[in-house]
Amino acid sequence: MKYFRKNIAIIAKYLQPQRKAFMAALVFVILENGIQLILPLFYGKAIDRVVNEKTLSQNVIILIGVWFILSLVSEWCMRLRIRQGVRIGYRVSVEMFTNYVRQ
Repeated sequence: MKYFRKNIAIIAKYLQPQRKAFMAALVFVILENGIQLILPLFYGKAIDRVVNEKTLSQNVIILIGVWFILSLVSEWCMRLRIRQGVRIGYRVSVEMFTNYVRQ
């Protein structure tokens, strides 16, 4: 446990300048996963309505549209999260290498 805390402290030191980017990535992760949890509800309701009504009603089309839009938003959040992660990784690795070379 002692070494774990020491390693986390070292990582936190390098992430300190990247706090805003890290928090943005965290927000995108939470948003993306929240949407991914909600999507099956819309999809399930659309399937239930088609099975019960035996037709493709306006409500079903709306549910499928909402499902599609939420899927696009989730994909967008994932792309932004990945972009933030790459930026953070690049900046931290440059900083670590610079500190290593200076020593």
